[in-house]
Amino acid sequence: MLWIGAASYIGPVFGAIGSLANGGGAAALPSIPSIADLIATVTGAPAAIVSSFAGFTPAVWGVVVLKALNGLLIPATFKYADNILYAYAKPSSIVVTTILGCLLSRQWPSISLIFGVSAVVGSIFLYSSKPKPKTA
Repeated sequence: MLWIGAASYIGPVFGAIGSLANGGGAAALPSIPSIADLIATVTGAPAAIVSSFAGFTPAVWGVVVLKALNGLLIPATFKYADNILYAYAKPSSIVVTTILGCLLSRQWPSISLIFGVSAVVGSIFLYSSKPKPKTA
């Protein structure tokens, strides 16, 4: 939200800088905005933010939420697990997403996807079934 709000001010700022760089004279200097102009600019920022979310459907919001959760999952995985487990977390999420997608759409996945999912699940099983070293 902060980036969208800041982006709404980039055009006027670059326009003023461009007129200063190209004009070089007193006529090229932008006028100092009045308080009313500043208030109109500030109150126009929420409209820019609202218009940036135009067309967001529930499916799009679902993707946004999933990407936000992914942003939380990655640091948590690095904090509480090792890099190899992180390497398996990504394919595992793809497997879960594939299974949920197949259930919700009531369609079978392709054969290559089934082989890929079985390879991922098999490698996760082999990695996690390593016997623990004996302590003497």
